[in-house]
Amino acid sequence: MGILNKGLLGAVSGKVGPVIGVIRKAMAIIRSLPRESKKKASEAQVFNRNKFGSISALLSEFRELIEIGFYDKKEPGNQMDRAISWNGKHVFGIDGMQVKPDLSKLVLSMGTLFRTTGAKLIPGPEKSLRLTWNDDEEHWSDQHAMQRGADHAMVAVMYKIKKDYNVDIYYEQGRRADLELNLQLKYADIKHPVHLWLFFASEDRTAASKSEYFQTMLAQD
Repeated sequence: MGILNKGLLGAVSGKVGPVIGVIRKAMAIIRSLPRESKKKASEAQVFNRNKFGSISALLSEFRELIEIGFYDKKEPGNQMDRAISWNGKHVFGIDGMQVKPDLSKLVLSMGTLFRTTGAKLIPGPEKSLRLTWNDDEEHWSDQHAMQRGADHAMVAVMYKIKKDYNVDIYYEQGRRADLELNLQLKYADIKHPVHLWLFFASEDRTAASKSEYFQTMLAQD
């Protein structure tokens, strides 16, 4: 790698013969082109590539909630990067070289607000779901007790249709103080389980609780 002084025509940028020019932090750098490797990727490399692609595609469906649930002004990087990093280390198993995410371990929020106690997901008639929770007041400080009435209930619902996942996100449809949320699924398949995640976020979206996971089967019509 070499460093170039800028001349009358500016710095070298892009590919020039066997080298490439790059501008990085106002500094002109020239380096050789990367060589194409003919070495076959190892099983571990293939697995890691598949895992990264799988978790990136899955979490992109929940982007709106992840931008709230993984918000942290003290941490470097963006919310999606942190979500991919955490989930990539925790939600995957391996079957041969097939990457299989364990949805029960998927986390959409890693915030510090208090979670609820006794949360339950109850399937109702005509593809409806009723999610209830308790408000454990003894764990709240005086400051948080004044704020919790404004907390939003953030819910994501995933259900399977044919061979593909269809994600339906319910955004700001309840408050922590309501102690329940009723959901109506329009296109869910009775034959497949429904996956649901719940967390709570402050009104200004700067704090959230860790997400909780639920799974159930819809009631037969």
